[in-house]
Amino acid sequence: MLKTSIHHLESNSFTNLLRIDYKGTHRNPEIIKETLPSYLKKYAGKWFNLDEHHMHVFVEGYKPLAWAIPLKDHDFPVKELNSTSDLSDLITNFAKLINLKSQINIQQAIF
Repeated sequence: MLKTSIHHLESNSFTNLLRIDYKGTHRNPEIIKETLPSYLKKYAGKWFNLDEHHMHVFVEGYKPLAWAIPLKDHDFPVKELNSTSDLSDLITNFAKLINLKSQINIQQAIF
């Protein structure tokens, strides 16, 4: 599976609020500012390998989406993308996570 990312942007400023990466690499900042939520502090300086899927979150006082948490440590249900049906689950669960009000209709091709 190729690198896959799904994003949530603030609609007026287009500020990145949330992103989930599968097959991506990343390093969290080393510096802990007072705006950093306590649940992220243990991940300061953490390096994410290609096989450690993760969720980026907006933290005030840092570059957009500079901080991430491993998906294994978050309650987001789609931990891996191994098939096309996983993509449907990803989109549906991401929509729930961001409290999307619009209905999403996902149609899968019949092979």
